[in-house]
Amino acid sequence: MRGEKTTTGYGITVKSVSNSDGKINVLVEETNPDKNSVLSQVVTYPYTIIETDIPSCDIAVKNSNGKNYSYYDIERSLPPIIGISWASGNLKNIYKENNFIFLQIENSNGVSQFFYLNDNDDGKNKIKDLKLDSNVTIKYALGTPQKYKNNSSFPLTEIMLPVDKSSFTDKNWKDLGYFKNSDKNMQWTLSYDNELMKENINNSNIYVVDSNGTIIPTQASLTDDKKSIRVTPLKPYTAGETYYLFIATDVTSNIKVSNQGFRMQFQVSVQ
Repeated sequence: MRGEKTTTGYGITVKSVSNSDGKINVLVEETNPDKNSVLSQVVTYPYTIIETDIPSCDIAVKNSNGKNYSYYDIERSLPPIIGISWASGNLKNIYKENNFIFLQIENSNGVSQFFYLNDNDDGKNKIKDLKLDSNVTIKYALGTPQKYKNNSSFPLTEIMLPVDKSSFTDKNWKDLGYFKNSDKNMQWTLSYDNELMKENINNSNIYVVDSNGTIIPTQASLTDDKKSIRVTPLKPYTAGETYYLFIATDVTSNIKVSNQGFRMQFQVSVQ
C-alpha cells in the first residue's frame, strides 16, 4: 500500500516474488499520475493484495527505483495482516447505520476520512470513551470498504485516545533527556542488559506522542538478540514539532525503579 494520496491516478503492483538464499525479495512498481492529467480531487489509498506460499524467513520489499521498505514481522500463529494504515485527527461525528458504526475524522488539512466497525458489543466498547472534538489516532485495515453518504470508509481495528499532557512533566516518569535530529524518519534503539520478552513490546508500553498528546503511529520491534528495541515511525515526523517517547516499566522486570517508566523529549529540526 502507498498510503494516503490527495488525488486519483496513483497505483502500486507487485512485479515479482523471488527466493534468494533464504530471503524473500518482493519487487513492487509504483505509478504516479501524469503532471498534465486532469485528476479527481478525492483522497485515495492505492494498494494491491497478493497471496503466495513463502517460508518463515526474512522479507525485503523494494520498488523499481531501488527504494527499500521495512517489513514488520507477523506472528505465524495470527491471521495475516493484509494491509494496515494509520490516521490521526479530530473526531467530528459518530454515526450508526445498517448495523455499522461510522466515525468521521478530520485531519489537520480539514479533509475528512471515514472508518467503520460493527454495531455490536465489541464495537460499542471500543468507542465508549470517545468524545467529539477530541484528537484520536486510528489504526485501520485496507479491507473491504463500506459506503456512508457516498464516502468510502475502511474497517477500524484500534482507537487510541490522546495522552494527558500532564504526563509531560509528571515526576513519576524519569526523564532521559532532550534530543534534536534532522531525520524525519529517525529510528530509536533502546538497549538493555538482559533479554526482553516479545509480548511486552507493544504500543501500550512503548509509544510516541506529539505536543498535543496525540499518539504518533510507530512500530516497536525486538532485535534478534532480544536485548534491544527499535522504535520506528510509520509516518514521517513533522519538522519543528516536539515529541515525547514513553517507555513503561512493564517492558522489562529487570529494571527496578519507583516510577511509571521513562520519558524522552525530542524534536525534528527545521531544515
